Amino acid sequence: MAGVAVLAQPAIAADPPAVVESADPYDPPPLAFTPTPDVARDFDKYFYFHRDNTSFAEALADIIECDYLSHAAEFGAFSGSRSLMTHKANLRVCMGYKGYQRYGLPRDLWLKFNAEDSKALPPEAEHTRMMMQQARLASGPAPAQPALN
Repeated sequence: MAGVAVLAQPAIAADPPAVVESADPYDPPPLAFTPTPDVARDFDKYFYFHRDNTSFAEALADIIECDYLSHAAEFGAFSGSRSLMTHKANLRVCMGYKGYQRYGLPRDLWLKFNAEDSKALPPEAEHTRMMMQQARLASGPAPAQPALN
């Protein structure tokens, strides 16, 4: 067949590449810090969750569910009055029930992926980003620091 170009077929790998779960561009901030007594005193207020052997999708579903239930419980229990401490307490119970451990953070790091005021949720895109970052932490590598009680 003169004049016919034959294009080489790309080699087909024996095993397709593994699909890597990712929430990019929703990477959480680096969490490196030195726990001082003043910082550690606020770990009940400022924390994140982690559970070993948990996929990103599972962690995200758990965070969304617990966030929703926490807001619903606050609204029902206090006739519309919500507080950040009540919201955090409800999250601790829900995520603890699901087997997650809590790890303390300084306030400035916590604010990078959490809303300070549970009464006024951030815009939807910002809230989604925060939940995705929380899920990355909850399903990512085990934290080096000890879990909170």
